[in-house]
Amino acid sequence: MATILAIISCCWFWNIEPSFPAADTSFVEEYAFGNFQRATRLFIDQQGAIFVVDRDENTISCFRHRIDQSISVGGYGWSSTTFDQPTGVASDGVNVYVSDYGNHRIQRFDRSFNYISSLSTRDTTMSAARFGYPLGVGLSGQGDLFVLDGENLRVLKFSLPTNYNLTFGNLEREDASIHQPQKMVVTSTGTVYIAEPNHILSYDAFGSFLGSIGDGNCTNLVGCCVTEESIVAASADRVWFFNAKGEFIGQYSVRNFMAETKIQEITDVAFYGGQLYLLCPDKIHVFKIVIP
Repeated sequence: MATILAIISCCWFWNIEPSFPAADTSFVEEYAFGNFQRATRLFIDQQGAIFVVDRDENTISCFRHRIDQSISVGGYGWSSTTFDQPTGVASDGVNVYVSDYGNHRIQRFDRSFNYISSLSTRDTTMSAARFGYPLGVGLSGQGDLFVLDGENLRVLKFSLPTNYNLTFGNLEREDASIHQPQKMVVTSTGTVYIAEPNHILSYDAFGSFLGSIGDGNCTNLVGCCVTEESIVAASADRVWFFNAKGEFIGQYSVRNFMAETKIQEITDVAFYGGQLYLLCPDKIHVFKIVIP
């Protein structure tokens, strides 16, 4: 079964096929790092660079080679290198894009956080291309830019650099429409996932609705992440696992996670290199998953 845990078995238990979910699966903290005021979003690019949005500080931090060293950009404001409540970040390893909620724009930087350009369409006469109060940003492997439009509850797709392509997510079908978006994730193939409180909506790169994941399983979601083999979702105190088809695998309370300090609240989640990353308001906890 191709799941997140198949990857983990390759990392730690070569040639051993784990039985999952299992009641005695363990989540063991390997380390924790960071010193944030109110971290709300976590993104790890394909090179392993870790990006964190600190909402209260209005900053984006990046950890690349060492967890005790980071670079950052931001502070409150409306200049090219400041933000009014950043809500999301995405990177292709060369460029970094930040959704700047209060300034109604997407800011583009190079990997050293030098400013490159800005995308803002709220005042355009083309209604389909307008976005305001962006709640997230994502990139496909083809170089397409996706913006989660908080003002109109939809997703806009741009062909880089700033060419408007299409709008989706505001469908007439109630079950296929965006209502309470919490986070957007875009895969390399351009599949878009929108985490809402009780499920995850998915759309293909052309805006067609693919389905809903987690109905009847998830509650109060704050974030999610997607790999080629799996989907991981989190609430403030719980983590859910699904396979690539969106089929439920298991759920775990953070009360059972083995960490040096108690995890008070999860604000986002990521999975990279066989490790589970839980973002909390003040730091990132990194866990190894041990399968009996």
